[in-house]
Amino acid sequence: MFLIQSNIELVSPSVIVWSICIGANIAFIASFFSRNVTGKLVRSMISNAVGISNAKALSELGSKANWFTRSILKDGSTLRNIVSVVGDTIPTRVDGEKLVLDFENARFYIKEANLLKAKNAYGAETKWYLLPIFIVISIVAAYLMSLIMPWFLDVTHLNV
Repeated sequence: MFLIQSNIELVSPSVIVWSICIGANIAFIASFFSRNVTGKLVRSMISNAVGISNAKALSELGSKANWFTRSILKDGSTLRNIVSVVGDTIPTRVDGEKLVLDFENARFYIKEANLLKAKNAYGAETKWYLLPIFIVISIVAAYLMSLIMPWFLDVTHLNV
C-alpha cells in the first residue's frame, strides 16, 4: 500500500481525511469572508461606479479607508484585477515628512470589461446559514470516511 511501508504505518487514513476536512472548511470560511466582506464593497461599485465617469471615493461607496480596505485595494492586489482607480495608481499625499497613499481621495470604479467578472465573483452575498451547514456536513463526512477508509485500504478482505 502507498500508506504502509514494511508494516510501518506512515500516515493514518484518519489523519488524511481530517486534514482534507480542515482544509475544505478553511477554504469555505475564506470564501465566505471574501464574498461577503470584500463583496460588499464590490457590489456597491457594481451599483454605483461602473465606468471611469462614475468613479467614486470610498466614502461615497459607504466604506472607510481602514487597514483591511487599504490592503485589498492597494496597487498590485488581487482585487485590483477587477477594481480600477482613476490614474491607475493610488494617489499620494504628504503627511508630515512622509509620503502616504491617499485612499480617502482615490476614486475607484469597475471597468465595463470587468463588470461580468465582478458580478460572477462578488455579485451575490453568501447566506450566513450555509457556513455552519457546510461545516457540519463536512465533519460528518470526515467522521464517516475515517471509519471506512481503513477498510478500503485493507487488502486482506479482497480475497485476491
